[in-house]
Amino acid sequence: MRYQIITVGNLKHTSFAKVGDHYLKRLAGLSKAKLIEVRPSRNKIVRERQYEESNLLLNHAKGYVVVLDEQGRNWRSRDLAKHIGDLETRGVSLMSFLIGGAEGHPKDLVTSNDTHDSWSLSPMTLPHELARIVLLEQLYRAETIRIGHPYHRDS
Repeated sequence: MRYQIITVGNLKHTSFAKVGDHYLKRLAGLSKAKLIEVRPSRNKIVRERQYEESNLLLNHAKGYVVVLDEQGRNWRSRDLAKHIGDLETRGVSLMSFLIGGAEGHPKDLVTSNDTHDSWSLSPMTLPHELARIVLLEQLYRAETIRIGHPYHRDS
């Protein structure tokens, strides 16, 4: 599987950037992974800012598009790995993940015809910087599970 992580903004804190780079490199060792950062909107009206940022994200999205949203589907790591394998079996070779900005995504993006799925990384609201790191680590974990690598430990 190939992955695109499309996010609003960049990692401002060097500690987040280092961890993000670490997991992006580890993931790239198992599958092709690409990070695309789009500029945050400067619109003062929240709803308009959300739509502008969502359009920027969608302009880069290809393949199977997943919106990350706290109301989305939750996954256990092994189930996620199986789901990714099932998608590949159905002919999906590229997944694009959309990480919104500070205001999140407009609600209708989650159910839009432009997207295939909505996933939650946590029932709690995460800053987009942390969401990026959690997503990268979980994709890396899913790929290691798929190849039988001992990185993942079941309790």
